[in-house]
Order: sequence, then C-alpha cells, then structure tokens
Amino acid sequence: MAKKRIHTMAFFEIFAGFVTFIFLFITYRKWCQTYWYRKNVPSIDPSLMWGNMENPITSKYGLKFDIKNAYDNFKKHGHKHGGIYLSGDPVWIPVDQGLIKNILVKDFAHFMGHGLEANPETDPLSANIFNLEGDEWKFIRSKLSPTFTSGKMKMMFSTLVDCSVPMLEHIDGFAGSDKLLDIKDILASFTTDVIGSCAFGIECNSFKDPNSEFVKYGQKVFEPTFDNKVKILLAFAAPFLRRIFSFRMVPLEIEQFYTRIVKSILDYRESKNVTRNDFMHAYREEHLGL
Repeated sequence: MAKKRIHTMAFFEIFAGFVTFIFLFITYRKWCQTYWYRKNVPSIDPSLMWGNMENPITSKYGLKFDIKNAYDNFKKHGHKHGGIYLSGDPVWIPVDQGLIKNILVKDFAHFMGHGLEANPETDPLSANIFNLEGDEWKFIRSKLSPTFTSGKMKMMFSTLVDCSVPMLEHIDGFAGSDKLLDIKDILASFTTDVIGSCAFGIECNSFKDPNSEFVKYGQKVFEPTFDNKVKILLAFAAPFLRRIFSFRMVPLEIEQFYTRIVKSILDYRESKNVTRNDFMHAYREEHLGL
C-alpha cells in the first residue's frame, strides 16, 4: 500500500507540474502576443501556437504568403504600418511608401536585420548577408558592395540575355499545341541558368537537361521537405533550440556541392587565366587582385 501511495503521489506531482508548465506557457505566450496592442500598433488577432502564420508543416503556401496577406490587410484598412506575430515573436510590417523609403535609406542602420540567426561554425552557408546582423553584416556588405557596382552589373547583362534564348525556344515549342505550360517550372529553369551563368560561369542548360547536377541541387535548396519545414518551424517558434542543438538549415550535401563548385571554378580560372563577364570574375578581380 505504501508503494502504491508513493507512486500515486509521484504521478500527481508530475501531472501537477505538467499542468503548471502548460498554464505558465499559455499565460506567457498570450502576454507576448499583446506586444503590438501595448505599443498601440494595428495588428491582426493571432492564434496561440502559430501567431499570424499557418502551421509551417502543413502549409501549402509558405511564410511569404502569410506576410503578404497581413500586408494586404493593413493596406485595405488604411494603416501605414502594422504588427503580426510569427509564433510568439512580434514582426513589424511597414505599408506606407514614405516609411519604407526611410527604412531603406535614412534609417537603414536600425533595420539591417531580418530576425534570423547565422551559425558559421556548424552551418557556414547560413552566414550569408541575408541572415547576418550588426558588425558581421557590415563587414560582409563592405566586401560585396564593390562587386555589384552598376558597371559590373551592366557587364553581366549580355550573359543574362543569352540565358533568355533557350527559354524562348522552349516556350516556342508549346506554340500551336494543346500542352499545358507550367510557368513556375519555366521560371525556375531560367533562374537556374541565370544564376549558374552570371554567378558561377556555368552553362546549366536547364531546359535541355533538366536532370543535370546543378539543376538537381538548385531544386533541393528550396525543396519543401518535412525536415526543412520542421527546421523552419523551430527557427521561428524556438530559435534558442538552434543555438543549443546547432542543427543545420542548409543540408551538408548541398553545402559540399556548392563549396566544391566554387573551389573548382576558382582553381580552374587561376590556372588557365580565364576571364568571363560574371560575378565570379568580378569577385576575383575585386578581392583577390586577379
């Protein structure tokens, strides 16, 4: 009897602790989701778990559509700005063009971050200019800015035009037929060709060879797998878990592929003294003095 009583007490203690934790979590989450109300900023009523975004695991459209819908809602009601919640985190959305202009020009020093975290040690490709903040962002931007001058961008324009030729030929192949034209696939192939040619100096031939290695890895970057959806969910709902467990947002396989590609291109161009009107040449010229 004594053992049963002890087990029963232990069960109730665990149950009471669990209920208390859930109660405190809900109370804290609800308080977090009053942030915009306390700041007197227009907002949209959030759900307790996901805020103003759909469940990232089951969503068919993604976060960009959640933000676009919120923007349209604020604009429809005549608000110059508004606030939403990504899970429990407040996110500010400017609507007025004057505000947006000030953010991009006059007050940019206060808005250089996107609220995402980079982990260069375990996930090197996450340390890109979109994810970095503060001094790290300033350092990388100062390195990249000379590569994207108007003159160098104009230099790449002819390469971009060349990439449009196979796209037009592909579209012409559908003329006069009853076949459906998937504009998403066409634009994805065109974008792959442009990035491959302008950034790496590689002719991907996505329209003629849709199964090429470059196309395959390009698709994997944006592939909405269950694993990726869970990582995105944790990145927004519990970013501290990423710091604790150091999980990758960019799969190791993809990182190794692009690292190998860049290294092989740099080695080849250095050994053969090859020049090409693309980003890689502009980068070598600006930073490596080659």
